[in-house]
Amino acid sequence: MNNKLKQFISGADKISLTKEEKNSMRSALVNYIRLNPATNQVFYQHGISTQPWFLTFFNSRLAPIALSFLVLLSIGGGVSFAAEKSLPGNVLYPLKVHVLEEGRAMLALTPEEKAVWASERMSLRLREAAILASRGELDSEVAAEIENNFELQAENFAEHTNQLEDNGQIEEAAELNSNLEATLSVHANILKSFARAANSQNSNEAMDNLAVNIDAQKDNKTFARLHMEEQVSNSSQNIARQAAERRLKEAENKIIKLKADFEELKPLLNAETISKIEFKLTLAEKILAEGKVKLESDLYGEAFILFGQVHRIAQETKLFMDANKEFEIDILSDDEIDDDTEDENGTEIEDIEDDNSTGDEENNVSEQEEENSEKNEQTEKEGMRFNIDFDLRNSLGL
Repeated sequence: MNNKLKQFISGADKISLTKEEKNSMRSALVNYIRLNPATNQVFYQHGISTQPWFLTFFNSRLAPIALSFLVLLSIGGGVSFAAEKSLPGNVLYPLKVHVLEEGRAMLALTPEEKAVWASERMSLRLREAAILASRGELDSEVAAEIENNFELQAENFAEHTNQLEDNGQIEEAAELNSNLEATLSVHANILKSFARAANSQNSNEAMDNLAVNIDAQKDNKTFARLHMEEQVSNSSQNIARQAAERRLKEAENKIIKLKADFEELKPLLNAETISKIEFKLTLAEKILAEGKVKLESDLYGEAFILFGQVHRIAQETKLFMDANKEFEIDILSDDEIDDDTEDENGTEIEDIEDDNSTGDEENNVSEQEEENSEKNEQTEKEGMRFNIDFDLRNSLGL
């Protein structure tokens, strides 16, 4: 018996499943049984089954989820709690990914539920990568494992959101793509921030490569969302109006919740992070106001799109805020990463003249004017980023 197995067994009996966890698992199992009755595949002869009862059970659709449930009970339910917290390389990690998460996937009955769970699993993989990166433990091998699992769930997500679209649930599919797009955007920036601060070249490369993959998936979700939002915008006035009103309510609630969370976390954040969050809040409220004007002008499609932007800004800001609190590093924003990229490529760098060739007349710009100029530049960049949807639509002919 190897050391890892000994470690697994010795730790398993020290953990117990909470009452809430037990109730949640029982409720999910009962719900699955109710909605998925087993098909009768038993052969009868003279009114008596000729097939053993256990074969009847294993041939039923309940078998996989029921067996997962029994496995958890047999090894000690509390192991699930420990496995949920495990990271790649931990002895419990395969149990987390291949048993617990797959068991929960079986409980997702509709395309929407399946897409939501696939999205959550993608987020889990990215969070694992961020935690390992913060510890300097994200090497190329671990990053490859995370990336493979991440891509698998990305395929599942695309499959189920496409099913939603085929079923006419365009608004739901657009919302799911929008939410995942925001999540991917922030997690890519988190890894890029760690990559810039990494001491190990191997760790830096692993994070950069994973961030590139995340960016590619984010772009895919952006184009999928644009396509679906366009369908909602081009629907009947009544449908578009109802969709816009629902998004307005969701966006307003998102901002209210973000403000409350911000006030709670504010004492734990540095001045620079606070400034970035305040700017994002101002931008979100500005776009929200623009959306309301569109809604009042019966431009429901445009209002629907603007309210979606507000929702994404708020979600990105929440994730950005939480990441800055959790990790001991300043998470770069999109415009900062763009600036770094431009500087590395040698573009958009202003020429700096020698001090001896400048006169006093060139120092007539006040510090306040410089600060205003920087804010205006930041506002312009953010505005371009969150209004890029319309330019993309034009380029795609939508």
